[in-house]
Amino acid sequence: MSDNTDDQKATEELHSDWEADLPEEQDWAQMPPSPALKTDLLDHQLTMTVGGSYGVHMRSVLRQGTRKLYAEFAPVDVIDSILARQAVVLNNVSMECFERFSMSTKDNWRLGRLGLKASELTVSMLRIFEERKKKRQT
Repeated sequence: MSDNTDDQKATEELHSDWEADLPEEQDWAQMPPSPALKTDLLDHQLTMTVGGSYGVHMRSVLRQGTRKLYAEFAPVDVIDSILARQAVVLNNVSMECFERFSMSTKDNWRLGRLGLKASELTVSMLRIFEERKKKRQT
């Protein structure tokens, strides 16, 4: 019973030390967003779906292509950015599924079905993005 109490005290102390290092809640709201963080988050979200099975050079080329594809969307607000990210990521996922399916030596229809589903979702994202774009132009 004593060990359990000691563990609980140690956990509480660790938690209170960690909490003490955090700014007050109102400080979080007043902190300006970090441009580096936004760029890093965007880059991470866009490139995390580029297959890890490629060599370093090819993965770099694919990641650059992913960034360029996102840039072509030219999102104008947060919702556009989210839709563009999802469309790009889903496109990467569907292409990866189709590539693996086409190279499979056994009947692995799940990859093909996943690729088709990701393609359908990509088209849905593109339609929503285009509808929003049309509404802004009118």
